[in-house]
Amino acid sequence: MDEQPRQMVPYAEVRYVAMGQLTIYLVSEDELRMIEIGGPSSTFLNLAIFFLSVAASFFVSLFLSQPTSVYKFSAMVIVTTGCAIAGLVLSILWIRSSKGASNVIKQIRARGITEQVTVKRSGQL
Repeated sequence: MDEQPRQMVPYAEVRYVAMGQLTIYLVSEDELRMIEIGGPSSTFLNLAIFFLSVAASFFVSLFLSQPTSVYKFSAMVIVTTGCAIAGLVLSILWIRSSKGASNVIKQIRARGITEQVTVKRSGQL
């Protein structure tokens, strides 16, 4: 008969240290997805910073340069105003949606069982 060499299983030492209390929460797929992506708040913040910085730079250039024509000046004012409005709207949206992930986590924790459940281990009295 052919004897196949035995493969050695590496020795692993496992230690169990009691933590006291372990709480397990049930999480739905939607809640997990919301926690993973964090909602649209980061996109709102990035766009708000972009539009507000463009508005600030155009605003400064309006005051530091002499207008060469009415059309260029009015275009600069329109771009400055549009960027400022877009930046403010996106800032408000960011403030309102930034609490999305923390609200989901609060909802999950609110579902926790408040009573103590004792589990009897087998082999112990």
